[in-house]
Formats: sequence, C-alpha cells, structure tokens
Amino acid sequence: MLIPSSFKQDVTSYAEALLTLSAAPILIEPYALFARVSIGISRFPEDSHDPIELMKHSYTALRRSRREDHSSVHHYASNLDIDYYRRYRIEQDLYYAIERNQLFLEYQPKVDSWTGKIIGLEALIRWQHPEWGRIPPNDFIPLAEESALHIAIGDWVVETACQAMVNWSRAGAELVPISVNVSPKRFLIPGFEHQIEQALTTYKLSADLLELEITEAALIMDDPNISRTLEHLNQLGVRIALDDFGKGYSSMVYLQRYPINVVKIDRQFATHIAEDRKAQAIVKSILYMATEFNLAVIAEGIETLQQLEVFRSLNCPNIQGYLFSRPISAEIMESFLLREVLYPIEACSLASDTVPSFSVPGKIKMLKHQNQTFDFGFSDIQAHRTSTRHLYFTTKTPLPLQTATFEVWLVEGIQIVSCTLSIIAIQQGQYVGKYATVQEAELVLRFFQSLRYIE
Repeated sequence: MLIPSSFKQDVTSYAEALLTLSAAPILIEPYALFARVSIGISRFPEDSHDPIELMKHSYTALRRSRREDHSSVHHYASNLDIDYYRRYRIEQDLYYAIERNQLFLEYQPKVDSWTGKIIGLEALIRWQHPEWGRIPPNDFIPLAEESALHIAIGDWVVETACQAMVNWSRAGAELVPISVNVSPKRFLIPGFEHQIEQALTTYKLSADLLELEITEAALIMDDPNISRTLEHLNQLGVRIALDDFGKGYSSMVYLQRYPINVVKIDRQFATHIAEDRKAQAIVKSILYMATEFNLAVIAEGIETLQQLEVFRSLNCPNIQGYLFSRPISAEIMESFLLREVLYPIEACSLASDTVPSFSVPGKIKMLKHQNQTFDFGFSDIQAHRTSTRHLYFTTKTPLPLQTATFEVWLVEGIQIVSCTLSIIAIQQGQYVGKYATVQEAELVLRFFQSLRYIE
C-alpha cells in the first residue's frame, strides 16, 4: 500500500478498521474461521520518491506484518531493511543448522502447584547462530514450516529429547514425561507415528514418558490423517497435550473427537488472573471440564506468587512458568530431576539482563556483510558505555556478529560523534562493538568524558 504522507492518518485508520473486521469469525457450521489480514504501508515522499522503490518498501513492511501470528499492519521503517536481510540470511543458514550443531534444547519443568514436585518437562528448541546470536523460535520455526525443514527439525527434537532422558536415567534421576511441540504440518506427512515408535524403541523408553504438544491449528484442519495418527499414538501410550487452550477458537468438540490427555491453559490467563474475574471464571470452567473428561491440566506462564495463589485457590493441579524455573540446559535439568522438588522464586529476580542506568541515543546502519556492500537505512540504538577499544550498546534490531561493518552516530544535545565498528560479542544483553581505528575510539571516549560517563 503506497500513500502520500498527508494521508497517513486516514490510511492508518482504514487499515485498523480492516484489522477490526478480521477479528470477527466467519461462521461455517460447526466451525468458526478467522481470516488473518496483513498490511504493509510505505509513504511518499518520506520513504522514497521512486515508485519501484516505494513498492519494494511496502512489500518489505508487508513481509514484516506476515511474520505476526495475528492480523497486523506495519509501516515501512529503515530498520526493516536489516530485518528483511536478516530473515533472508537465517532462512539460508537454517538448512545447515542441524549438521553444524547450532540447534539445542532447553527444558522447562512442570510442577505440582502445592508441593513443587517436578511432574513433567517441556523441551524447547533453540538456535545459536554464529553471527546473529540466539535466534528466537518465533523467527525460524515459521521459516522451517514454509519448507520441508520442519520434518527434519521436528524429528531431531524428538531424538534429542529421548537421548536426554536416557542420560538422566543413567545419572540416577527419576524420569518424568517430557513434551515436545509438533508442527500441525507434521501430522500431514505419512509415517509420523512410526517415527515416534522407532525413537521409543531405539532409546528403550516407555511410551508414557513422551508427550506431544499440538495446537488447535492442527485439529481445525479436520484431516483424516491427523485423526488416524493421533489414534495410533494414543494406542502406543504416547500422551497428547492440547496447547494454548482457551485462546482463539477453543472448542470442546476437539476434546470429544480426539484422544487428548492433557490441556495447557494459555498463558494469557495467568497475566490477568489476579484482578480479572472473567479470566478466573474461564479458568474455573476449564478445570471443571477437564475433571469431567479425566484430563490432566497445566497452567502456563506463572511468574508471581500472587498468580500461583490464585491458581491454587481454583484447584489447578499443575503449573509451568518462570516462578519455578525458566528454560534451562540439560545439565541443569539433570540436577533438578535429582532434587525432584523446586521452590518458587519471584520472576523479577530471574532477569539476567539489567536495564542500564545511562544511555546516549544514536543511530546505526550496516555498511558491509560478508564482503557485500549495502545501502540500508539507520536503526535506533542506545549507547551505554565505551572504552579505548569497545562501544557497548543496545538496539531492538538484531545485528550479525563478527562478519559485518557498521556506521554509528551518537547524539547528545548539540554534540555529535560518529564511528565505524564491527560487533564482536553480546554481553549481558548489550552488543560489544570494536572500533575500526584508535582515532575514532578516542573521539567517542572524549564524547563520553564530556558526559562524565566512561568505563
């Protein structure tokens, strides 16, 4: 969508009206379907004077909008260039992530609400990219699902989780069910149930130690293959968990039609459970229904003692969340399993990154990456400290490590300073940029000295 800047407010209101319309369901009995609307907007003349470039910018904004898991509108901004380029790079590198040992699993415990005893685990996939750092699953899982990569990645997760259980058992830990997330598309590929059966046989694990988490997106397809696969897995003894229950178009029909063993109450209810009576009523209804259907229940996203107390008052048997543990490595999980019981701690004390008390606003743009030159726009940064070699800063725009050159401008009042650097590391949530020359480092150092804040 290309718009003159004078009409920005009007077009934004029209776009928001479309988003509002998309929130209403399309009723096709017995189903309620939701249409997702993705809108990308670029502006003339702010974003460009060239029609072709404006089209490119609007498509860049549209791609950003499509990455959301809900209807959304995005206006073009210069930092979308870097985001778009980053998406392209990780899409290419994802094909080699497994063989290069860049993927790994972290595990989050599920505990008894009253005793803190560990009753299960969730395996969560992570990707540590050598240039872009840790890439969130929300960034690369959709890319995998756009190709056949999700099959290889999904099978790798199952194999790795099974191997972890074998290692924990050898260490003397008492095993509990471990859950893995399964893409809806995976159920459409014949032979998935045999893949699971083979993994259980290979690692000599009881089927009830493996739990597959699915979303309603898999069930709403109403595909016969999905039903047959779930029935086969159920006969094997593998547990099936329905994730994000209560979100979107939840329906009890799924619990009647499919062999579901566990429902996971969506984390959105935990956020407002303490003060929202409606949220409490919905959770109470879910718990009653689960009891009638003989289903296990787990509430996700518990982060405070107050939230825990409310779920306890509603007789929710099991919870999962930062209050007891954030996702952790297999080694730490082994020590937790040997301990068997976890005690709640306030989530705020778990934050590994502290908010810097000092910052100078600035801009950054990427000049080169892997010997390729770019003409990207600037993105916002906050510089926090400097030394004779390094600049420490934060930004909402993910940046590559080691292989790129950046131009940086820092501004404080009427003072302006610029430098060129490469990013060599991430420390405590801050990028560490290495100055290209000693002279530039001295300029920035004097700039910070004038602000009375140096390393």
